[in-house]
Amino acid sequence: VRIPQQGHPALVAGAFVPMAERLQLAPQLDRLVVEKALGHLRSTDAANKSSTLSLSVNLSCSSLLDEGFRLWLKQQLKQKLQIEVNT
Repeated sequence: VRIPQQGHPALVAGAFVPMAERLQLAPQLDRLVVEKALGHLRSTDAANKSSTLSLSVNLSCSSLLDEGFRLWLKQQLKQKLQIEVNT
């Protein structure tokens, strides 16, 4: 994930994820990333049914400890999104 900045290089995840963690916003950030990834998978699938697409998403531990996020993610996994957990 990158955050574009007008007139400056995009912020890489290492620059803003620690702040999201401190502010307890990691589950919301991870949800946004998963939603974007699913949207990308759906649009790519619709455009090219014959290709195999693999997409990895790094999730924060705090997101996985959040019960609401886990329930939401369980529903998303039905969309065939592969989730990778890094500790």
